[in-house]
Amino acid sequence: MKICPTCNRTYADETLNFCFDDGSTLSDPYDPDRNRSLPPTMLPTPAPTEIFTPGSMPSASRRDLIPTMLSPQPPQLYAAKPEAPPASQARGKKWVGGVIGAFVILCIGVLSIIWLSQRDGSTDRGTEITNNKLQPSPSPTATKEDEVWNERKDAVSLQGENLTYYRGTTPARCQLDCEENPECKGFTFIRKGAYNPNDPPMCYLASKVTGESSHSCCISAVKR
Repeated sequence: MKICPTCNRTYADETLNFCFDDGSTLSDPYDPDRNRSLPPTMLPTPAPTEIFTPGSMPSASRRDLIPTMLSPQPPQLYAAKPEAPPASQARGKKWVGGVIGAFVILCIGVLSIIWLSQRDGSTDRGTEITNNKLQPSPSPTATKEDEVWNERKDAVSLQGENLTYYRGTTPARCQLDCEENPECKGFTFIRKGAYNPNDPPMCYLASKVTGESSHSCCISAVKR
């Protein structure tokens, strides 16, 4: 790698001899540590080394010195590892623990069996007493709705003559409107979106019922 002495531009091609920017002749290959070294005049001058002989060393300095053999030792970082108990002692402890565990499990099993047997006996006795007091369920009584209406049918549309129709809310409300109108003989409730997604629910009151047809759109009932 060569360098231009004028603009300091470097060139990796060593066959070049002139700088492309200022035409200067390229110098020696580029040394990355050239700018890091200091000239000899700028290097710091080390302080002179002072040498003392044993006879010329100050007495105070000799007295303050610590002999190498008496230097303090670093503190111990880890406590001594306790010795493991003998193998025979460890096996004895395991055997005793196993016997105690088996005894505890056996006691729990016996107590569970006793508790379950007592619980089953008390449950049977309670069932017998309760069954002795059972009374036959009363027969269902006819409601006012059963006296006025036949069974409400799902997926059925009535055929006949319409008395009126309007936007409905629920089948129960449509049935109540027909019940309060003496001229109404039956109703058909059409579900929301039965034919088109945006269609509202509709209620049709019939003044005359001649038949019925099956269709998933509707809920219908006829008066007795």
